[in-house]
Amino acid sequence: MPAPLRLVLLLNDRQIDLPFDDDGKAQILAVTYRGAPNKTVNVRVSSPELVTIDVANDVACDGGSGGPGRLKLGPGSMIELGSAVGVVLPASGEPLASRDWWAKWAKWMAELRPGAFLRLATLGDPGLLKAALTSAAKLSTEAATADQPLFTALIEAGLRDAKSKKAALAAAKGKEALLGPEARALLTGAQQGAEASAQARAAAIAAFIRDTSPEHDGGAEQPTVAWDLVEVDADRGHGWFRGGSSLPLEQRPRSAIDGEPLKHLCTLLVPKEYRTRGPEQLALAVFQDMKEGARQQSPASAHPREVRLEDHIGGDFALVWLTAAELQRGPEGAGHRWVELRARFEDPNVGKPTNRRGYKKPPEELLARCARNHFGGTTPSSETRQPPRYLHLEEYDIKANFGGDDAHIDLDEPAIAWGED
Repeated sequence: MPAPLRLVLLLNDRQIDLPFDDDGKAQILAVTYRGAPNKTVNVRVSSPELVTIDVANDVACDGGSGGPGRLKLGPGSMIELGSAVGVVLPASGEPLASRDWWAKWAKWMAELRPGAFLRLATLGDPGLLKAALTSAAKLSTEAATADQPLFTALIEAGLRDAKSKKAALAAAKGKEALLGPEARALLTGAQQGAEASAQARAAAIAAFIRDTSPEHDGGAEQPTVAWDLVEVDADRGHGWFRGGSSLPLEQRPRSAIDGEPLKHLCTLLVPKEYRTRGPEQLALAVFQDMKEGARQQSPASAHPREVRLEDHIGGDFALVWLTAAELQRGPEGAGHRWVELRARFEDPNVGKPTNRRGYKKPPEELLARCARNHFGGTTPSSETRQPPRYLHLEEYDIKANFGGDDAHIDLDEPAIAWGED
């Protein structure tokens, strides 16, 4: 009866598919893999999911080590046998479930056994192919040239597999001259496809940002879109940084030190999903007391929707929720910078509390295209914990004094917290 598993030996100069007898037994002779630590290695297929190998010494196996003695290997397992690498595969050709150690093995093989490494593509498994291509991106030109037909076969296999094309493009970069005509034609087609995909993605991002309105309501309990605040050269916007407030002088929050108006930091239209005080209160003005000295009074609220905030070192801040009419008045005087709200594309942390369970560490690619100031979503701070509805502000952009940190303002339960980015 045919064995349900195969053991393929990959060497620098060849590949051997180990033959099993009718009882599922085989022996690997030392001559088969030069430098073997013992004369023979006994192999047995003991079940549809298990191969046993008897080794006399400690050997590298499945991302770690094992032996001496009997080792149990399943489909996708890899083991170092002298100068060969053994790979366990289903005889049926069924795709393997991905293994954590494949990338480590592929990197090791690319450095020490480049010929055996390039033969991974011939095994026909998509997961092993992708692992090989990922490490092939770091393969030296000398190593690729030494086994040029195998390198070409690896790249061709990757370019023909939809899930591996990106890795194949990276592996071929700088080594295009080693490829034959067919591989070069596949490479050109994949490059054109990648460029078209990149352009389509860029267009989708631009359309999403352009067409999503601050009045968007996803109908969910938590926000469904995060919003960047971007400075623009325009004569109007969705609010402004710095400059004067739109409120009349008598309605501006007052200092507890001398009773004078606090410094205006910014006034912003709040996206609909972040309006925690009802639909009529659709904008937010933020103020800070920049003076030093002892508090002389507890100033009464100058505005009916004023909210006073104090940080952990006694800094005095105020928020004022504004109506559309109050926002429409615009800033008093000069020195302001208009800002626009722009929807973020594919932020994985929209609607999630920051830096808690379920929150995803932001990739550099995402942070690079996100504005410093924003409503909700991913924050550059790795420690600050905020609910899904929060406003993130950088001190430089609004001419504030946050002691070198950035501010996170909780819009549900008004509070201010600091974080380093």
